[in-house]
Amino acid sequence: MLKHVGWILSFMLIILVRPAFFAQEIAVFYVIPFEKEANQTVGFISMSDVYALSENPDSAAIPPMEEVGIEQASFFYLDSIYRKRFLEGTHIRPNDSVFIYNYVNHLSASFSVTSLKVLAKLNDYRTDDDWPHDPYDYQIGFEIPTADWKRLNRNYSTPLVCIGKSNPFVKGQMKPLVWTKIPDKEFPLSAIDTSDGRSLRNVKRGTAYRASSNGFHVYVQDILSSENGNLAARHCIVTDRKTSSVVRNDCFYDSESTLPAPLNLMTPEKMINQFEGRLFKGKPPVILGFEYVSFGCEKIMFLLKEHSPIYINCDNRH
Repeated sequence: MLKHVGWILSFMLIILVRPAFFAQEIAVFYVIPFEKEANQTVGFISMSDVYALSENPDSAAIPPMEEVGIEQASFFYLDSIYRKRFLEGTHIRPNDSVFIYNYVNHLSASFSVTSLKVLAKLNDYRTDDDWPHDPYDYQIGFEIPTADWKRLNRNYSTPLVCIGKSNPFVKGQMKPLVWTKIPDKEFPLSAIDTSDGRSLRNVKRGTAYRASSNGFHVYVQDILSSENGNLAARHCIVTDRKTSSVVRNDCFYDSESTLPAPLNLMTPEKMINQFEGRLFKGKPPVILGFEYVSFGCEKIMFLLKEHSPIYINCDNRH
């Protein structure tokens, strides 16, 4: 079973959008389950991070609350001018397609944009009692029908989605990392990268592990608190198997906003979190699933220094 913690324990998606609109060529989002009615759950692609809800009536894709009414305030569908504003604001064309790929189970599907409903739902911090609501109180995005959601969301795994003209996914090449315990001396001697401004104090190095896949060695080592022995961080180094050169050097911290994710199969639930492989056509291999994020959003890391990580737009509100 695969678990990720972000804004909600759930299901990740990726949307490919035009570089003119985003700094990242590939924008990443979560798809979350939304229970519309009792025993009726759909998949929901929240795009509120890229559609800036505005109070200006000429730009907001949310109708005035007087039009919606308190009875429909929990969720409603956008049509007419409001759907048009949403598509224009997200730079999605009506003839684009939605490509869904579950890299855990290698399941896939595609939908035309015109075939999908655009849903507006209250975020988890608002209720009907807060009516009348502001546009910012809503999340806007595409609804994936119940039957398709159930098929693609098998075993609580993570379906990914891209929107565009062509399917960007490479199918069948993402594999879970298999960890083997190694002696401490086999962990590459490399200092923790502190370029993010964070540092560790009063810590000691703990157990080290290695996984090998797709031409790379992936090393991780627990960083423990000297005071109580608790996990303070996990150091991750990826090397090229042929040249032994360092490809990535990352540290995943236990902090208010992040937590190192358990390594594969090392919990009673036998969770699988870390995957590696080629995910996008024309891009280097990636690794993911090394940390849980409560404030902010997760990232997908390319196994090439020249490629910056892709940060997931997860609409993480607090």
